Amino acid sequence: MHTIYSLLAACVVLSSCQNIGSKPRQQLVTVAEDSLENRDDTDSTLVAAPPAEEQANAVTAMDFIEGKSYLTGTYRLWEPRDDPDSLLLGDWLDVYQQGNNLHLAPLQYTTSTGFDECAGIKTKAVETKNKSLLLLRHADLKSGSYPAIALANDKIWPNEKQDFTCGGSRYSLVGKGDIQESFTVSEDNGKESIFHVVANYSLTLTDAAGRAFTLVAEESFQDTFIKVLFVGDLDGDNRPDFIISVPRGYEEERVLWIPSREMTEQGIKVYEASRQFDC
Repeated sequence: MHTIYSLLAACVVLSSCQNIGSKPRQQLVTVAEDSLENRDDTDSTLVAAPPAEEQANAVTAMDFIEGKSYLTGTYRLWEPRDDPDSLLLGDWLDVYQQGNNLHLAPLQYTTSTGFDECAGIKTKAVETKNKSLLLLRHADLKSGSYPAIALANDKIWPNEKQDFTCGGSRYSLVGKGDIQESFTVSEDNGKESIFHVVANYSLTLTDAAGRAFTLVAEESFQDTFIKVLFVGDLDGDNRPDFIISVPRGYEEERVLWIPSREMTEQGIKVYEASRQFDC
């Protein structure tokens, strides 16, 4: 039995300078790992995924919106518009975990300057007093505390389905894709779990009326996978909103906020915040 870490080390050596397709001006500091780990699992079940034909009619159009969500961390200042102080003007909210709830509070942050030796360029870091999952600016959101809906697992691999309840209605999340290889992973807490190398992945939400929406669609991952950071009603419409970590590679931090109010038969709006680093 071997762990994925030896493979990752080899990949870092061989691929550390590869471009994974995101904008080169953005960079990674750390991949967000602060999901709501201590939630009660009683409102969620993990079962086998339904047949593929049941997902055939899913709404797949996705409109990615930038500039209304942001991540804390260090940014390379390639251009004046990359300065976080110029981007975080206005009424932003700090989104962070506290117990089993997600809190939204008026953003208070500090910045510090530095220098990236790898890129040979000045940097500016954004910090908050909280372990922020995301910074958001949106008219439908208000400060407050919002209960998290418990999921049995925050990683939904291909051929897995998780059911949950929101606003008295049942929903399901289904993972679909190709598992190309599997490894045993040694976690920081000493426990072992299985990590899959996945291609052609999609995560589909189906509501009580049978409407299906594709929330995530990625052709490949480079030593990473998705992680559901939050499911719950943030905008008061009794339907679930989602915050999902979707790094496409180990050099990227990328978090998506997907509000239910902006899921329609024509498509969904996905608010994207990302950073990456490479040399």
